[in-house]
Amino acid sequence: MGSTILVPPATSGELLQSPQAVVIVLKGEAKDERECLWVLHLDRENQLLEKERMKTVSATLSGIAPREILRKAVTNGADRVITVRVPPNGTAELALEDVQLWRTLEIACDSLGIGFLDHLVVSASGAHVSCRQTIRTSYKKEGDGYGQKHG
Repeated sequence: MGSTILVPPATSGELLQSPQAVVIVLKGEAKDERECLWVLHLDRENQLLEKERMKTVSATLSGIAPREILRKAVTNGADRVITVRVPPNGTAELALEDVQLWRTLEIACDSLGIGFLDHLVVSASGAHVSCRQTIRTSYKKEGDGYGQKHG
């Protein structure tokens, strides 16, 4: 199972309007030697409230339940969340587990009234891939940013 490590919100208040802004906020954290999942808690204007690291035991995301991922976001009163997987191999590629997590969290967040803006895979070099931009499920199709119409 995953364990939660809360990181002091040193970058609290950062405005996260795009995947590139998320990469900047997680720049130092993308060098972990273990597979990690980060959960970014945002307010209604996409300002960072807190970033939370969910440590995973395996190379897949299957060991972390949506309730674990969203627990602190609910406690924080977050209006929106972004999840970020940091692979230890440094490759920013979507895996089947990323897509499954995206779809599961999209449903869970919707039922909780929390906007699920994106799931990213970010490498230590800053290379990244966005589920939202790749899959483009239920969000608006124009633009690359996180518009204010979510959540």
